[in-house]
Amino acid sequence: MNRPELPSNKEILNDIIWCFENALKKLCELPEYTDERQGGYAVLMNASTGDIIACIRVGLPTPGKEDKYMAFAIEKAKRLFNSRKQDGTIVSSWQTRNPDADQYGGAIYGVGWIASFSGLSPDTADDAVSAAALAQLEENPLPREQALAIGAISDNPFMEPLIKIVLQ
Repeated sequence: MNRPELPSNKEILNDIIWCFENALKKLCELPEYTDERQGGYAVLMNASTGDIIACIRVGLPTPGKEDKYMAFAIEKAKRLFNSRKQDGTIVSSWQTRNPDADQYGGAIYGVGWIASFSGLSPDTADDAVSAAALAQLEENPLPREQALAIGAISDNPFMEPLIKIVLQ
């Protein structure tokens, strides 16, 4: 199996932190995003191995919900990783979303990586932040067209405006 050549964990860490922070900041500036929540937890996972490279706080998560958002971000990434092992066409945790089981959208697959975010409302905002973070990486694991196609799966109102602004 050919795996893409990925940068080292150290090389990607600073980049992904900036990408998540920028994506969240730009999302919160969108007129489409009207919720008060302005933070959460982000996960970056190696899509080939399932190894979690980083789990970081981004912005200002709702006080008292930090552990919940961290757990959700990890769960979304792991669920997407496991779903992709069964069906390689799965590109978003939205596709296996089950709110009755506390399983939400917010994890996105890009070549080599899975990005996940939790803490915003609705969870389409989490999806958009994850996609925008991946789309900004120098390796371009999630081209604009793929991000927009993923947004169409969930009829995501944030995806197109957020991708447009972060890729200007």
